[in-house]
Amino acid sequence: MKKTILTLALVALSLGSSFGQGTVNFNNTATTFPDSATVDRKVYGPNGAALVGVNYAAALYFGSSADSINNLATLNATDTSITGARGLFRVATTLSPGTWSGGARTLLGTQPGELVFLQVRVWDISLFANYGLAVNAGGITGASDPFQYRISTSPTPPPSDLVMLNLRSFQVVPEPSTIALGVLGLGSLLLFRRKKA
Repeated sequence: MKKTILTLALVALSLGSSFGQGTVNFNNTATTFPDSATVDRKVYGPNGAALVGVNYAAALYFGSSADSINNLATLNATDTSITGARGLFRVATTLSPGTWSGGARTLLGTQPGELVFLQVRVWDISLFANYGLAVNAGGITGASDPFQYRISTSPTPPPSDLVMLNLRSFQVVPEPSTIALGVLGLGSLLLFRRKKA
């Protein structure tokens, strides 16, 4: 009997903690933002054009402060993989370039009413499995400025305009190490040509 009561208490506790998690709608496609006519929330590619292509993915990260953003907003409490968490950018023929297809994401370990800092990170998934690998290898990556969000106290997930309201546009670019290697190689080539002449 004691084991049954203990088991039921543990199940109730785990259910309570899973329902207590913050849930957000992760996208930048809402046109209902109060400032949507004046504020740009799109992501741009290295060439300056709005980013398109399902080889690019966006993921939402969060932390308790702007300099501690390292937690991945997951698909749900049971699927915590990067594959489930990422949102893919739209195909090249889209009428909404610079946007990704997201959906509900769970901020594990957060509580209703808690203030968190969010950041969107983008990378090419055809080359790298996650954002960290892309950064370390000097791939094309980008990240938004951190922005604040107070976890909703509503029992239903909040609308996207409450979550992404403070997101601003940003650009993906090759990591500086890649650019530096390119400049170094070009400089070496020019120096070699001068010595030969």
